[in-house]
Amino acid sequence: MKTLLIIFVLNLWTETLTDQSPGPGPEYADVVFLVDSSDHLGVKSFPPVKTFISRMVSSLPIEADKYRVGLAQYSDELHAEFQLSAFRSRGPMLNHLKKNFGFLGGSPRLGNALREAHRTYFSNGRDRKQFPPILVVLASAEPEDAVEEAAEALRKDGVRIVSVGTQSVSEETLKAVATAQFHYRLRTVRDLGAFSLNMTQILKEAAQSTEGANPPAEAQVSRALG
Repeated sequence: MKTLLIIFVLNLWTETLTDQSPGPGPEYADVVFLVDSSDHLGVKSFPPVKTFISRMVSSLPIEADKYRVGLAQYSDELHAEFQLSAFRSRGPMLNHLKKNFGFLGGSPRLGNALREAHRTYFSNGRDRKQFPPILVVLASAEPEDAVEEAAEALRKDGVRIVSVGTQSVSEETLKAVATAQFHYRLRTVRDLGAFSLNMTQILKEAAQSTEGANPPAEAQVSRALG
């Protein structure tokens, strides 16, 4: 009798854990790449950035009911390359990158770019529970304006931010921009080639993150490559 009671309790406990365990998170997302195109990056360092974006477009399943991708550059102002709804497949997107995606030059005003990207790309969109909004920031230098308030406003609005730094941008700036642990410091812009192999998994983890819109500072774990 006692054995049957123990088995009953164990079965009940297992069923309770199963009922409370979270289901799989969202599989796809709305992803906007925000690329530093300032003089600090330099025109000679722009080709690896362009290759990185092309590789990401080629590797993601871009369809109406899967990933959507937007692209913008920033320097003195935000330059919107294309909106999330502009292309429904990767072919036209890759054609745009090949023919129209060129270096701008200017000052790295990332704070302004974050505010403009918030308004331009994330004011409307699909069901955010099914397709979480993600902003991937590629920065090469310390911004010439404040970023904390603009980044916080995005996070509070439910936008996950992944920050990737090259050249002279500091770890502190990358942390100030990013959601939770999603900040990465590369040694040179050429390291974007190897880093692109990890980016699909990073996007998946960011989409399924339960950190919330404004994670506590202690959750921000420093990461570096190489």
